[in-house]
Amino acid sequence: MGVMFLLLAVIIYALMFEPVYSVVGIPVSLFEFLMVALCGWFYGIGVGIFAGLLFALAGTLLLTQFGEPFNWQVDVLIWIFEIGLGIISGWMGSLHRKIKNQRNIAMDALRLKDFAVSSSISAIAISNLDGTLTYVNPSFLKMWGYKTDKEILGKPEIKLWKYTDQ
Repeated sequence: MGVMFLLLAVIIYALMFEPVYSVVGIPVSLFEFLMVALCGWFYGIGVGIFAGLLFALAGTLLLTQFGEPFNWQVDVLIWIFEIGLGIISGWMGSLHRKIKNQRNIAMDALRLKDFAVSSSISAIAISNLDGTLTYVNPSFLKMWGYKTDKEILGKPEIKLWKYTDQ
């Protein structure tokens, strides 16, 4: 989703500011756009704002150096756009890192629980609502006399009992 946002913003940026950047060219404007977005994504909102300010100022100075007159309306719009880009990309990058961190925490907790169940000395079996066995731990296999879980998984749990009609 972040990559799609970045590509959409690049297209909008190029179309919006093409007349302004006719002197220095679209590649320079896209370079500064990508640098601001990447600084925000990887280093956070503060660095994104700083990069936006830095590249907006550098772009304005570069335009005036090539003889382009300083236009407050356009230059301020570019500054706002680049600073906003730094804020948005920084926020999205920090949100991405937070989600990834929460996913890693959940996966670690799941691994710990899986280890606890599989290494338990108590026999543990899990079945679905139909009564079909979906998981058995090694203690369960040992208690019931099976060698591998493939022998029992997928079978109804009622098959474990000697007198199934009772």
